[in-house]
Amino acid sequence: SALAAKKATSDIPIVFWAVGDPVGQGFAASLARPGGNMTGFMDYRAELTGKRLALLKEVLPAVRRIAILSNEASPANNTTALKDAENAARSLGLELIVQSVRDPSDFQTAIEKVKRANAEAIYLIPDPLFRSNRARLAEAAQRSRLAWMGWAKEFAEDGALIAYGIDFTEVARQTAGYVARVLQGEKPGNLPIQQPAKIQLVINLKVANVLGLTIPKSLLELVDYVIE
Repeated sequence: SALAAKKATSDIPIVFWAVGDPVGQGFAASLARPGGNMTGFMDYRAELTGKRLALLKEVLPAVRRIAILSNEASPANNTTALKDAENAARSLGLELIVQSVRDPSDFQTAIEKVKRANAEAIYLIPDPLFRSNRARLAEAAQRSRLAWMGWAKEFAEDGALIAYGIDFTEVARQTAGYVARVLQGEKPGNLPIQQPAKIQLVINLKVANVLGLTIPKSLLELVDYVIE
C-alpha cells in the first residue's frame, strides 16, 4: 500500500493510485506541489459524496437512514470523507449511522447491526479494504436485503445496486504515464497529484429486481453501464 511504501522509504520515488486523501494521510504537502518522494492519483473528490447520496435517495425515494461503513484502520482517510458525507446528508434530509470495520470478517456483523438500527441502505467510505473485498460485502448486504453503493464500476459488477465514481482502468493508465515520467528523471514532488476526471454511473438491475426496486427512467437515461 501507499502507506507501507511511505514508511519504508523517503528517498525512492513512489507513484500511488486510488488514494483517498494523500494530504491528510501525510503523503504530500499539497495536491499542486506534493514535495517529497510521492505523487499519483486520487480516487476521491469531495463533491462526489453528495452526488452519491443524492443518487441513493433518487433510487430509494423513501430512504431516511443510511449506514456509513468505514475502515477503522484508516482514520485520516475517514475524517475528510465522513465530514463530507455528514454535510451532504444534512442538505438531503438524511440521517447517517456510522459503523466501522477492521477486516472482511466484520462485514456481516456490521451490516446486521446497522440493519437493526433501521438503516435502509449502505454507503461506503472509499477505502482499499472495501475495494478488495467487494464479493464479501455483496454477500453480507444481500443477506440483510440492503441496497449498497460503491464508487467504481467493479462494485456494481460484484453486487452493489449502484456505483458512481472513477474508472479504475483509466486511472491505471494515467498512473503508468506518471511512472514513465519519473523514470525519465522528473521528481515526484514536482508532479501534481491528480483527482479523477472521468466519472461513471453504473446500475445493477439484477440487484434492483431482487430488492423489488424500480429504477427511475430518468436515471436509466444517464447511466454509462447497466448490468442486467
